[in-house]
Amino acid sequence: MLRYLLRRLAGAVPTLLLIATLAFAMLHAAPGGPFDTEKRMLPEIQRSIEARYHLDEPLWKQYGRYLGNLARGDLGPSYQYRSTSVNELIAQGFPVDVAVGGSALLIAVLVGGGIGMIAALRRNSLSDYALMGIAVLGISIPTFVIGPLLRLVFAIWLHWLPPGDWGGFSHLVLPAVALACPYTAYCARLMRGSMLEVLGSPFIRTARAKGLSQPVILLRHALKPALLPLVSYLGPAIAGVITGSIIIETVFGLPGIGRYFTTGALNRDYTLVMGITVLYGVIIILCNLLVDLCYAWLDPRVRLAR
Repeated sequence: MLRYLLRRLAGAVPTLLLIATLAFAMLHAAPGGPFDTEKRMLPEIQRSIEARYHLDEPLWKQYGRYLGNLARGDLGPSYQYRSTSVNELIAQGFPVDVAVGGSALLIAVLVGGGIGMIAALRRNSLSDYALMGIAVLGISIPTFVIGPLLRLVFAIWLHWLPPGDWGGFSHLVLPAVALACPYTAYCARLMRGSMLEVLGSPFIRTARAKGLSQPVILLRHALKPALLPLVSYLGPAIAGVITGSIIIETVFGLPGIGRYFTTGALNRDYTLVMGITVLYGVIIILCNLLVDLCYAWLDPRVRLAR
């Protein structure tokens, strides 16, 4: 297990290097610069600012300097938010993203998995068709439509929850539910198909022949193998939650790092965009590693160290 973890972590280094390189190249290839404005600066001021941030150096030297700082965990200063480092901006907004994204994934797994199990146990019944119909609807409607609808109904019409901003638990509910809706639907469909396949397996028929009750069969024998496709889906789901959270932050006015990413891209804030991109890459790699470990725990036949 330890050898597997070390090998995966070592293999993640070239991936992160490629992500950082591509982000650096694409940002610097775009026209304009971080200090280009409609009102032109005096040449002396322009040169002074560029020298302060080392933008007057050749690109290869800027790239080497960035990689050296990145290896020390320093993401550099923000060009847009003066006197503030990228590390500080991420530290401010990242807890919001973790709360919203983590809550959305938890809702998707618990609610979607539960719906899928109920639909599988009541196969071809009216409740099965109704639940799967709702799941298809959840997949079809994008989050930028679900978010405003939830705000309209629960915040403006019913006044049950705040329409946006960030504060207590009540501010978390609508963004998390809006972000979770499509992933809940996918989890429900995956769980239904997987549970139907497992319930038709020989070892389940053997358990029934031994006289075991339905709850025991479900919880002790069918649940773990049925969760395997759901766990495999969590890797792509995490990537989707990360990118989808930018839309949710915009809709609900959340102070997450998604807004920094958007404004940084518009204003050519190189270090901010590259820092958030690398952070997203690290999160996805670590979460995929966690998914692999969970997969091996659910299915003992899987051997991690190969």
